[in-house]
Amino acid sequence: TLRSNIYDAYNCLPEVFMSDRDQALRNAADIVFPRSNKMLCVWHLLEQNLKTNCHKLFENGNDYELFKKEVEALRFTSDEEKIYESLNAVKKAAEKARDYEKAISYIQTWMKDSEKWILAYTKRYCHMGISTTGRAESSHSAFKRAIEMATDLEGVFRQIDQTM
Repeated sequence: TLRSNIYDAYNCLPEVFMSDRDQALRNAADIVFPRSNKMLCVWHLLEQNLKTNCHKLFENGNDYELFKKEVEALRFTSDEEKIYESLNAVKKAAEKARDYEKAISYIQTWMKDSEKWILAYTKRYCHMGISTTGRAESSHSAFKRAIEMATDLEGVFRQIDQTM
């Protein structure tokens, strides 16, 4: 089994278990790795599921992009007290959807698991900045955020160094 292979080989269990929202996998992880922190892949949230479920609700691509940007901002909210504020920004952006209730209902399904994908909660344990089931996606995302925060070339190098 996965548990015996990991435990026998390294004498440790994972601190974090990353998955998509597949319920069978999540149930198995809860049984096999009960003490591991469980995170949800934000790539599935933002790039796959959000687009599939909400893009069609917006007539204007720019309105959808604003909605997606607010969901991303919610994901990167690092202070628990600001989550409500970020969620309100998502709701405001959803007002431009043809079906506001459907857009908000979709976000609410993810909010039930907010402690598994919103930074304010996931920063409580070491996950090395990995927020997707694919290492390349996580690394690329971390570097992109670091570079976007820099104001000059020296700042880019400094941010990359701090990210690594």
